[in-house]
Amino acid sequence: MRREGIQVVSVIEQIDDSPLSFIFEGIIDLFAAYYSINLSNKIRAGLRKVVENGGWPYKPPTGYEKANGDVIVAAVGPSILTAFQEFSTGQYTLEQWAEQAYTMGIRSPDGNRLGLADWGRIFRNKFYIGDVEYSDISTQGNHQPLISTELFEQVQEILDAHSPNTKVKTYRSYLLRGLLWSLDADSWMTGAVGKGYLYYRSRRKMGNGKRHYVSAETLENDVSRALQTVMIPKKCVDQLDLDQTLGLALRVSPNVGILYENLEKKEQRQKLLSLAVKKYGFKVSGHQIVDIDARAPFIVQFDQKLVEMARVELASRKAGNKRLRV
Repeated sequence: MRREGIQVVSVIEQIDDSPLSFIFEGIIDLFAAYYSINLSNKIRAGLRKVVENGGWPYKPPTGYEKANGDVIVAAVGPSILTAFQEFSTGQYTLEQWAEQAYTMGIRSPDGNRLGLADWGRIFRNKFYIGDVEYSDISTQGNHQPLISTELFEQVQEILDAHSPNTKVKTYRSYLLRGLLWSLDADSWMTGAVGKGYLYYRSRRKMGNGKRHYVSAETLENDVSRALQTVMIPKKCVDQLDLDQTLGLALRVSPNVGILYENLEKKEQRQKLLSLAVKKYGFKVSGHQIVDIDARAPFIVQFDQKLVEMARVELASRKAGNKRLRV
């Protein structure tokens, strides 16, 4: 609004075009941000408390409904039991069962056809054996189970063996995807997995004929420390493509590292990283981030001692002929 020459005047707060009002408006923004963050934390804590006590704060899955806040078996509940029993015979794929269920008259609560994806979610959902899962919480729910654990496990075996295409795919999320450059191999690094562990691996080989491998957990944990050196002037926030929440947070605290630490969703963290650094913006030597190439208008005030320490550590490893363990 200021860029368009529009002045904001409040009849209940001291906001006009004076320097003092500019400070007062910043204080209001700060308290508004605090209120938003505090309210969000309280809501999440409340949801966790409900689940820890065996309740379910959201809409229950097909077969259940809510009455006075409690989860009870709905009219379609017995049909879900029938579905598990029929599918456990192993004579159906998910696609075949979706057609068979529709023929048998098994519908969603609103009377619509349940498709292949719907049945995939139903047959994988532990809610039907009485469990509730939320974030990192998994506990026994207060609702009535529709099926036994034995029947549920039998259906899982059918899904995995008889219909392998219905397995739940695991998406491997790499926060530094497209943002990592190996100084040792002089190439960019991409996500990799081996023996159940996630890594970042150089595209090119090093002088010893081997690729540069670094534990994804190690690097991603170091990102927060590295970002403490990245700042952005408040006047430059409007130059970035930010949603309202991130924009307000950066106005309150221009330190990118502090904001990064308080983001819980990986999608938000990935977006912030993409905004804060160029491609190959994090430079890696050995197993540490030793440099950051920030995108304007971000300002990097990197501690060169960290770079020197990393290089000295790497040199000492090479001198001792010790192979880096990742």
